[in-house]
Amino acid sequence: MLKNLLNFVSLVVVENDSPPTPSRLPFLFVGLLIGLFLATFFWVLVKDDGTSEKGSEKPNVLSLNINTPTENLATSQKTLTVAGSTGIKSVVTVTGPSETKIIDASSETFSTTLELTEGKNIIDIVVYDPKSGSSVHETREVLFLNEDLSSL
Repeated sequence: MLKNLLNFVSLVVVENDSPPTPSRLPFLFVGLLIGLFLATFFWVLVKDDGTSEKGSEKPNVLSLNINTPTENLATSQKTLTVAGSTGIKSVVTVTGPSETKIIDASSETFSTTLELTEGKNIIDIVVYDPKSGSSVHETREVLFLNEDLSSL
């Protein structure tokens, strides 16, 4: 394609070594536009603005990292903190035994508290990416006993 473009430009510009006539000006203009387009395309393709260092780029991937609670937690505390990170700005839902909380994780982290019921509690945490519609889901089981568990 580049060879055809060069042939076209050479025919329009170099033919008879005469100055451009008004009839050839549209062809010169089109050739100039094509050249500018190709130069811009290749510049964008290979552009490196130097703002990122190798190994320090943060991936923009939806993820769910739960800091608390740990898996299969046994506790004597009636309230439970659910906290973690999401990898990108997102919306998190935390569903406990008696309520669902919706959290705006615009800082890529979230934290909320839930009231536990006596016995086994299933905690569902789902992070949603509002831009792509994708989601990640995790479940934690927490055993709440209203008694001293320090001997366990």
